[in-house]
Amino acid sequence: MPTKSGAKPSFCQILPFRPRPCNRLGPRDRIEASRWAMVAQPQGFTRVLIHDAGGEDPEIGDFLLIYETGRDWASWGVARDERGFVVWRPGTGETIGIYTLLREALEAVLAQPATKPRRAARPARVPRSA
Repeated sequence: MPTKSGAKPSFCQILPFRPRPCNRLGPRDRIEASRWAMVAQPQGFTRVLIHDAGGEDPEIGDFLLIYETGRDWASWGVARDERGFVVWRPGTGETIGIYTLLREALEAVLAQPATKPRRAARPARVPRSA
């Protein structure tokens, strides 16, 4: 059946779009994490790393690792899943809570008691030879 312009309609193929997995951090989440890192630095948090799963492991998804001053390992983790933003302790695997917004999850990290920084290892004493 011709259209109003007289042209015959062409056949097309509709391509379905896959929805973005719910365990990915979007651009707004990444900006929020970067802003929070600047605010949290004077409160004893030295860095925030964003792990981008990319397509490597879709089941794990993206997450944040948050480091406290004097710590070699991340003290906190924040991941996104179908329930919301999950705050956990990477050292123990303990889940602290699940929050609707990333801002709420990061505020929960600030509200937690700080872990004690590890002391730097002292170099071994070498006995003097006689």
